[in-house]
Amino acid sequence: MPVYYDIDPDLNLVVYVCNGTFNASEFFKTGDKVAFDPRLRPLMNIIIDASQAYLEVSIFDLHFALEKSKESKRMGKEIGRTAVLTKSSSLNFLAEAFKLMSPEAPSNFGIFNTQKDVIRWLDLPEEAVHRFWQQLKEQARSNQP
Repeated sequence: MPVYYDIDPDLNLVVYVCNGTFNASEFFKTGDKVAFDPRLRPLMNIIIDASQAYLEVSIFDLHFALEKSKESKRMGKEIGRTAVLTKSSSLNFLAEAFKLMSPEAPSNFGIFNTQKDVIRWLDLPEEAVHRFWQQLKEQARSNQP
């Protein structure tokens, strides 16, 4: 699976690391697992590291993401601030399109080019987050074929 995650309740943080080529469906399958992880709390900060990945996306995927966001709200599982790390300029464009699709689209997310910018935007302790994030990246790398 090209999408890995871990949760650190002490940091109030969920980190996803995406490797290789993945699509929205694969990402949301992992997200569904996260929703049932007992460490998850409402409004945790989220980091999606797509810096080493390529996202295959369609307009259907954007609608699907919007529906998943609405579903989370209905279930009382509000999504916290979400920072996406990517080197892809097209992902930045998609994020803006997503925000414009509906007034119900989450607006508490940002797209960034560096880990430092992600951590600062989320206002988290830099060293602890970097260490936690790096451990997950190494785990994801070791599971690559």
